[in-house]
Amino acid sequence: MDRICDFSLVRDGAFHLSPGDSRSFEFNLNNDAHTGSGGVLVFRMHAHSGPQNLGFRVSINGDSVFSYPFGINIEDCQTVNEILGSGVLKAGGVNVPNPNRIEFTATGTGGRMTISDVAVFFQRDI
Repeated sequence: MDRICDFSLVRDGAFHLSPGDSRSFEFNLNNDAHTGSGGVLVFRMHAHSGPQNLGFRVSINGDSVFSYPFGINIEDCQTVNEILGSGVLKAGGVNVPNPNRIEFTATGTGGRMTISDVAVFFQRDI
């Protein structure tokens, strides 16, 4: 069976987080998603407003998939690409809408971050 790369657009618009804030979103994969092959999480992060020890973590379906605990102390803008392990993602489809949940949590003592352009790439059988 052949396999292709596909993606799920989780969130196109921006959202803001300050230390202690969390935001979560649900998203779906095709029912033929090959979740045993893992995936790739991609998003933009912009730390601003006087970041002080600003950090963040990301979880999908309760599994921690990315953490930046080092403390951002300067204004910074970057794209994050993170490989997702096998079994983190869940296939969906018409009968199981939005079985995946991603959560972004800001940590630290000051500043603010903007997250945008969140997508998950995955493989699926054709």
